[in-house]
Amino acid sequence: EQGSGPKRERTNIPRVEHKSPLRALDPATLSPAAAKLATDLRTAAALKSLAPRPGRVDLSLGVWPDGKFEFTETALADAFAGRSLTPVAQLGEVIALRRHLGWDLAVSLKPEPATSLRHVAAALTAIAPLHANLDYAPSTTLFNADSTAFSSVTFPAGLIPANLIVRVGKADRAVKLAAARRLPDLQRPGVEPMFTAAELANPAFTSLSGTAALEALLADGQLASPRLLVLVAPDLEWSELASAIGPLLNRGLAFDLVVQ
Repeated sequence: EQGSGPKRERTNIPRVEHKSPLRALDPATLSPAAAKLATDLRTAAALKSLAPRPGRVDLSLGVWPDGKFEFTETALADAFAGRSLTPVAQLGEVIALRRHLGWDLAVSLKPEPATSLRHVAAALTAIAPLHANLDYAPSTTLFNADSTAFSSVTFPAGLIPANLIVRVGKADRAVKLAAARRLPDLQRPGVEPMFTAAELANPAFTSLSGTAALEALLADGQLASPRLLVLVAPDLEWSELASAIGPLLNRGLAFDLVVQ
C-alpha cells in the first residue's frame, strides 16, 4: 500500500555551475584538440554575459588619442583574461564563436573627442581583414554639441553611391568645409541620380564658409533624400569633426564616413 514502505531520505546533490569544471580543466593534460575545445567553451561562457540572447551584438572599440585601440566591454576582458591577445586577435576569436552564441556581430567604434581621424583610420585598417566575417559594416554614433541629436555613421570599405558629399579638411589650423551635390533632373521626376564612380574619385567641390553655409545647403530642399558621404582629413580630431558637421547631426542624417 502507498506509504507502507520505509521512508527514503532525500539526497541533496550539489548543483555544479557550468563554468566550474571548465575552469578546473588543465589544458596541459588534454590533447591539443580537447584543449582548444575547452578554451573555446570557457570563452563562450564568459562572452555570453555580454548578450545572453541571440541577435545583433555591437562590440565597442575604444580609440584613444595616443592611437591605442581596444575593446571596452568587461565581458571581453574577462573572456580573454590571462591570454595575451591583441584586439584584432580577440575579434577573431569572437567571430569564430559568434554562431555558437547566436550573435549577428558588428563593431562600433568609440573615439575619444581628442582622437584624430588618423587613429580611427588605423583602427579600421587593423580590423579590415576581418570585415568580411562581420555581419554589419563598422559603425559609430556621433552626437551633436549638446547631445540632443545624433547621426548613425558607417565606415564603408570604399566610396559608395552618394548624391551629397561633404568634405571636412584643415588648413592653417582652421577647419574647412566643402560640398558637392548631384541634384535631380527636373526632366526625370522621381529619379534620384547619384555620383558616378569617376565623379566620386574627383568631385567638383564648392567651398562652404562654415556650418551656417552647410545648414543653408541642407535647408534649400533641392535634395529630398540626401545620400550622404563625408570625407574627412586624417589630421582632424573627432570633436572638430562633430563641430564642423553639426547641421548633419542636428538633423539626425545618417552618413558614410571615409578618412582620406
